[in-house]
This record gives sequence, C-alpha cells and structure tokens, in this order.
Amino acid sequence: AAVQICRKLGVTAIGTASAGKHVRLRELGLSEAIDYRNMDFEAEVKRVTNGRGVDVVLDPVGTFRKSFRCLAPVGKLMMYGASATVSGEKRNLFAAASAVLKMPWFHPLQLLPDNKGIFGVNMGHLWGEGDLLAREMGEILKGFEAGEFKAIVDLEVPFAQARRAHERLQSRENFGKLVLVP
Repeated sequence: AAVQICRKLGVTAIGTASAGKHVRLRELGLSEAIDYRNMDFEAEVKRVTNGRGVDVVLDPVGTFRKSFRCLAPVGKLMMYGASATVSGEKRNLFAAASAVLKMPWFHPLQLLPDNKGIFGVNMGHLWGEGDLLAREMGEILKGFEAGEFKAIVDLEVPFAQARRAHERLQSRENFGKLVLVP
C-alpha cells in the first residue's frame, strides 16, 4: 500500500523485503529494493541517497534505532508496529523482551539537535476518532475508484484453516494480505 501511495504522490520509494519479493515490488513502483536479510538497510539507504537519508521512514518492524539514523534533516520516523518482537513459531517472551530492550527511548530534547521527528500509530486506539478515520479512508477510497490503488491479496484461506494463514504470515512468505474467509 505504501508503495502505491508513493507512486501516486510521485515520490521515490526505497523499501526492504526479502529478495524474492523485489520484482513484484518494483512492478508496484518501488524504486530501490533492499534485501534486509543479506544487506544492512541503513548503509544501503545512505548509499542510495548519497548520505543524505530519507524524508520519511515507515517502520512496522521495530528497527527504530536504525530507521531513525536513515532520516534526512527534518525527516520523520513513522512507527506502527514491532514485528521484530515476534520470532519463531512459539511465543518466546525472552526474545520479545530482548527486542523491546534494544529499542531506543527517545527524549524530546534529543530530537531538537537532530532536526528529526517521530510519530507512532496504533489503529486499535483510534476507533473513537470516526471523523479522522473517515477523512483518511475517503482519500484511500478515491485512489481505489481512480484505479490508482489496488488491494494486494496474497491468499484467501478458509477460516477453518486460520492456522495456515498465521504460519504463512509468521514465515514472511506472504506478498500482500491474507484473507480469512468464513
């Protein structure tokens, strides 16, 4: 979705994904694909931008420290997930705690000399913001109506096989959304 929005806005999109997803991402409009499994994405972002960094980082993973260092002056880090806290097939509280402890704590006064901003989003806490969500959703729906956006569905899975969908997500094999069908 982010790549499609970048394409609509005419901005350069740099993204991280496993190598097997790069071709499809480029077809959607990604300019630079970085294989996060085999490359240091921070170094690659700096290389691609000639050391400047990027204006916006969207981080659903929780690599906030590195993402923050990828920002250009007055860049913004948008945090909306922490999938790095989940590893393996079973719940591992030690791994989750370790990932959380590696995340930086940002103090407002530390942001001033860096000239950078940080923003966090948790959709679960915005359900009471109907007017805001309706405005944002209205803009997205306009993109669908104009044919600028399309839903990327990786797989439809019968609800009775929800475990299969979760396993696919956890293995990071999916490209797009997994839809559970009742």
